[in-house]
Amino acid sequence: MIWPFPEDPKSAMQVNLAMQIATKIVDSGFSAYLVGGAVRDSLLGIPNYDVDICTSANSDAITSLFPEARAHGPKRYSVFRISTESGEIEIAHFRMEKACDGRHCEVELVDDLHKDLIRRDFTVNALAVSPSNFEIIDDFGGVADISARRLRTIGDPFNRFAEDRLRILRGIRFAAKLEFEIDRETKLAIEHEAKNLILLSNDRLRSEISSVWTNRNPAKAISLFAELGIWPHIFSKLQEYPESSLWPRKLAALDRMQISGFPSEVLWAILLMPEIPIEQNEMEKLTEEVELLGFSTRESKAILTLCKITDYAFMFDKLPVEQKIETADFPNLDSVREILANLQPDNDFETHLRRTFPDLGRKCTLSGDDLKSALEGIPGDNVGKALLLLREAELTGKVTTKSAARAFLRSFAELPQAKRL
Repeated sequence: MIWPFPEDPKSAMQVNLAMQIATKIVDSGFSAYLVGGAVRDSLLGIPNYDVDICTSANSDAITSLFPEARAHGPKRYSVFRISTESGEIEIAHFRMEKACDGRHCEVELVDDLHKDLIRRDFTVNALAVSPSNFEIIDDFGGVADISARRLRTIGDPFNRFAEDRLRILRGIRFAAKLEFEIDRETKLAIEHEAKNLILLSNDRLRSEISSVWTNRNPAKAISLFAELGIWPHIFSKLQEYPESSLWPRKLAALDRMQISGFPSEVLWAILLMPEIPIEQNEMEKLTEEVELLGFSTRESKAILTLCKITDYAFMFDKLPVEQKIETADFPNLDSVREILANLQPDNDFETHLRRTFPDLGRKCTLSGDDLKSALEGIPGDNVGKALLLLREAELTGKVTTKSAARAFLRSFAELPQAKRL
């Protein structure tokens, strides 16, 4: 079967560059093929801007032929990447797996395309294309599985998932992205092996789940986590979530907000959000889960703060003024609005917010040296309260100029000791 060139112009340009690279390798006396996702996606009519080449060429040959190529990963794997305007072209030496322990596979370099293809996870990812004639090399029935929209492992699925349990999550991601049904035996193997996902590092789990956010149909992937019994083995502190009343709305929100381009921290917040209003013990479990997943400090703070402010927004009219101001001044308030609109569509947050703070969005009137000067004379233990009341006055439209802000703060400095805050 002759491989169809991608119809998407950007994908076609990337594939054309990759074919030129592969042809140059072949002309130098080595073998080289396009493999994997780009081959699969062209058959499905899906754009793909990262193209993989596998080859018998060694590292010295690659660096000599392509000085711009950057080594990627351990040197023993002989993997290089070339950046283009559209994405990345990866060049990797043929390799086979020698030993696997469920978390990692030890590999060795080989000169046989078939050995390289057989190590891959799913049949639809084990297709190769020759740059000389565009003939598809399909040793495991991947083309038939694409036609049937079926995801199936290469070989015994129980063995493949036992070799590397991260393949379970990759399978879920591909099934959702490609809108494929998971083969019956493959599904049974996933359900059987799911309990051992806990043996994988949190970094690998988090990274693989995060990649769901960059694909189509993230809600489908997340729903499969629940349907196939994977959820409790990934989110040990939040095992009850798939049974929560928010679950259907969460799934719908994930698809809607991913299409709209919201960042991954927002999607994580939706996924991990407890029932609203959030009970203290639920917030503690959420915090534990975020810590277990090993997010960076910035990501952890972003996810937890989004959940907290969304909770504040839901209860806005009952909040003390300090928390109302924290909500109104939250830099990512638009994301909170969208989360709340999806998870609690009948809430009246926006009405309460506008009534409470008619000058919502007004920047702080004083900053830097102006603020420092205006605070002179106010006892240190009263500064926080004075600033809080000033911010309330700004958001309600009572203070709109620098002179008014200075006068507002001066009134606290001039109060007799007995009447100070």
